[in-house]
Amino acid sequence: MLLMALPLFVGLFADPVSSKLVHKIAVFSFGVGLGVPVFIHTYYVLRHIRLNLGVSTLTLLSSIMVYYAGEIIAYGGMQSDLRIPAHYHGVVSGVSLAFMGLTYYMLKERFGFVMGEWVAKLQPLVLSLGINLLVLGFYLAGRLGIPRKTFGFEYIQDGSTLLFMNLIGLGGVLSAVGGALFLSYTLATLLRGLRHGTSS
Repeated sequence: MLLMALPLFVGLFADPVSSKLVHKIAVFSFGVGLGVPVFIHTYYVLRHIRLNLGVSTLTLLSSIMVYYAGEIIAYGGMQSDLRIPAHYHGVVSGVSLAFMGLTYYMLKERFGFVMGEWVAKLQPLVLSLGINLLVLGFYLAGRLGIPRKTFGFEYIQDGSTLLFMNLIGLGGVLSAVGGALFLSYTLATLLRGLRHGTSS
């Protein structure tokens, strides 16, 4: 938090409401104030992790991979094109994957089992693959200057652009499958657990 507040002192020597200063403060706050602590925490987690094929480990590693796919794009610099959604799809999905792993852990703690545990192990892998393909497609299309929030197909003028847009579509489909797997095994576990608890 202290790192995020440091740029505010620049306002003592410059116009505190100028757009350039506000932009620089925002970039510094996110890049240093949030980014550096996350890097340090990730290093600590990976240093002490016990690698296995458990769903908790698979979900954690998938979450880290997806998060940093979006984070690296931000540190590499972005323009107002598809690199922006590439960044936030990676970062936000990484956080979502972490909460999915937490959901699995809470269900296992509450009921002592998870329906179709092999699905729980498969789900973060499918979802992370889909999101990473989505992020890669957004990023590569953005590097070609493809705008975001733009209707029409006039900007698709060569094979590379079409390839990257289809990569986005494939990533979206795999992400949807991963989300459906998460809903299926969590709802099945929850319903069976509640029925079992009611009958006993």
